[in-house]
Amino acid sequence: MEATLPELHPPPGQSRRTAAVLVMLFAACAIPRIIMAVRVDTICTDGAFYIQQAKVISEGSRTDASGKYDLNIYPLILSRLHDWGCNWETAGETWGVLCASLAVLPLFGWMRRQFNCRLAVIGCVLYAFHPKLIEWTPELLRESTFWLLFTTSLYFIWRA
Repeated sequence: MEATLPELHPPPGQSRRTAAVLVMLFAACAIPRIIMAVRVDTICTDGAFYIQQAKVISEGSRTDASGKYDLNIYPLILSRLHDWGCNWETAGETWGVLCASLAVLPLFGWMRRQFNCRLAVIGCVLYAFHPKLIEWTPELLRESTFWLLFTTSLYFIWRA
């Protein structure tokens, strides 16, 4: 018996369906997170700490507020967004909503490759509407960045 190689290109029309599913999953993630970002108007204590670190970075220092060298990229991202014209709170909320919404894309890709499209959609819908993940998204925390980088890593590791 001769072994067959897997198809390199999807059947016609499947890539359009997958793109439509990805757009719908992104919208399903983004809409409740944007609504929560509009409703939340206070900064948590961790958010104030990250803003303080970002201010130090904006002033030209490579150390955090305590004077130690810090490898945390979140304050660096906040300072760059602030340099581009956003205020501190808007920069943190925008970054959190964007990262949390984008995290569904590599999550879908990883789950689709590991299981199938149906389970990937179910898993992504559970992620999109998880109440605690929606609640913490607009806060000035680095968790949204973590979830985006983590799911992207899972996807690329599975691909490798």
